[in-house]
This record gives sequence, C-alpha cells and structure tokens, in this order.
Amino acid sequence: MLTKKNILLAGLVGGILFLVSMFPVELGVCGDNSYRCGQTLESMQMLLGIFPAIFLLSLIIYKMRDEVFEAWKRFSLWFVPLSILIIANTSSHSGGWGVGFGNEQELLAIFFPILYSIISIVLILRTHARLGK
Repeated sequence: MLTKKNILLAGLVGGILFLVSMFPVELGVCGDNSYRCGQTLESMQMLLGIFPAIFLLSLIIYKMRDEVFEAWKRFSLWFVPLSILIIANTSSHSGGWGVGFGNEQELLAIFFPILYSIISIVLILRTHARLGK
C-alpha cells in the first residue's frame, strides 16, 4: 500500500542508495581499481537519481492534507516508472542528440528528476491552494 510513510521510506532508501552509488570507493563499496563495480554503480546511479526528489517532496507533503498527497501520488505513479524505463532503455553512447557534453542517458538522468520536481511542486501548490489551508 502506498501511504505517505511508505513513500517517504522508499524515497529515503532510494536516496541513500543513490548517494552510495555516487561515492562507491569512498564508502568502501568498490575498490580503487574495480572498473566493473564502478560501471555497475554508475548505471544504478542514473536510475536512482529521482529518489532524492521523491524523498524531499514527500517530506514537504507529509503534513499536508491527504488530497494533496493523493494528487501527487497519482502523478508520481506514472511519471517515476516511465522516466526510469526511458533512462534504462536509452543508449549510453555519446553523440545521439549532438549535445556537447555527456551522453543521452546522462542527460535524461539529470533532466527527468528536475522535470519531476518542477511538475510536482506546481501540482502540490495548485492542489494545496485549491483546497485552501
């Protein structure tokens, strides 16, 4: 069941895994010379990048009315899996869009959490304002 508490916990766990995937050598997850471990965690990092946003947004709406949470949850239930699928199925080779930095997968791994956060904040504020305090 997707309750406020469960989504907050999922965001926290996903956010922690995201941070671990960002600093695998420093946290002792990968050795200095472990290329395979680093590559695996880099791929995982791209897929988990949305979880810090989920955690922060769920913290914001935790004490708000249930109607605000439900509106955000409905949006999140289709956006998050869709963005993860798109990122996972995007080529990790450079040059696809002619962008001068990174690759398509990295670009999407940055773009989707930002887009998710912006849309979520607008949705939360609109729903909160519509319902009144």
